[in-house]
Amino acid sequence: MVVMTRLPHLRPDDLDEDQRALYDAITGGPRAGGPVALTDDAGRLAGPFNAMLAAPAAGSALQRLGAAIRYETSLSGHDRKSARGLGGPASRWTHGRKTRVRLRYAGLPAARPAETWIHRIPPTDFRSQPLSARTRELSILAVAAHWDSAFERHAHEPVALSAGLTEEQLAAVRAGTVPDGLDDTELAALRFVTALLRDGDADDETYAAAVAVLGERTVVELTTLVGYYATLALRLRVFRVEP
Repeated sequence: MVVMTRLPHLRPDDLDEDQRALYDAITGGPRAGGPVALTDDAGRLAGPFNAMLAAPAAGSALQRLGAAIRYETSLSGHDRKSARGLGGPASRWTHGRKTRVRLRYAGLPAARPAETWIHRIPPTDFRSQPLSARTRELSILAVAAHWDSAFERHAHEPVALSAGLTEEQLAAVRAGTVPDGLDDTELAALRFVTALLRDGDADDETYAAAVAVLGERTVVELTTLVGYYATLALRLRVFRVEP
């Protein structure tokens, strides 16, 4: 049950034309197949979605952004594929706990830690690296932990578990620590997201390391994901929505 104390919890019969169009977009879209119910027994929207109805023009734009992040970007949970630089094939492997990148670019060192030289390569020389559902949910739950958002945890921990994260890893994220057992892509994403949440920014080294592993487009999309779920967490807090 969701308790909302600051906004009326609207039933379908309460909605005007604009609100109804937004309601139908939310309940009729791909979110409807998720593990968390979008509506209660009376048909009222759960979590952050009811607040979207209170200002449907802004709410429509916000829900569309969320749907794009979740279902239409490199964050949508596709299997990761090997990235290729425009100048030739690229391979990634681990050495210690640093990610290294080998590129067939003339004049570039072949095997140095990426963060020491990646700034010399234009970011557009890396194509997007599709992220796993594990990585996406790890990033979302890092936002939830930073904002102490009970509803975001309630909505996304089941998805994270179904994507392969463990209870122990989720507990580490809730505690604000780095879980054991993450691969290099997951570590790169989590470190980048953590910097954004902690500092509101990413320094050159953190940014370059993220681009080296994830690709420029994915870093842009991941930054947008952090902003989107932070916006939802703020709304959930202001409007007193709890699971």
